[in-house]
Amino acid sequence: MTFVALADPTRRELLRRLAHAPCRASALAEGFAISRPAICKHTRLLKKAGLIRAKKRGLPGDEDAIARGEKALPDVINILEGQLAHGRWLLGNDFTLVECDYGPVLNVIEKAGFSFGAFPKVRAYLDAIRSRPAWQETPKLPGL
Repeated sequence: MTFVALADPTRRELLRRLAHAPCRASALAEGFAISRPAICKHTRLLKKAGLIRAKKRGLPGDEDAIARGEKALPDVINILEGQLAHGRWLLGNDFTLVECDYGPVLNVIEKAGFSFGAFPKVRAYLDAIRSRPAWQETPKLPGL
């Protein structure tokens, strides 16, 4: 595995850079003519070969905060459900910038696993936003 890892010039350059000092993945990727995901593949192979170690940085997830947010979400969605009783859109019968804000948020909430089954007006609202030509023509991030 070591020889396979060292056979690639990109991986050798990554090792050369890391020999001087540890650095973040974003800094390590600078100056390469390949994508950051490709750099990640190279570093994974270097790790697998035992040539580098990586430390994950950042804050750990706050499971209690996540649980509180998930518990509170139905109450928040219920407010939207009530507001939508007054018109097709949140501020009445006209599509406004409010929909441009709420549509993507509700989309991500649903993609994260929340069901709008108990909120038929919010479900219809999100479907109406998604049916608009501008939504359909907008490039989507993977999974969204």
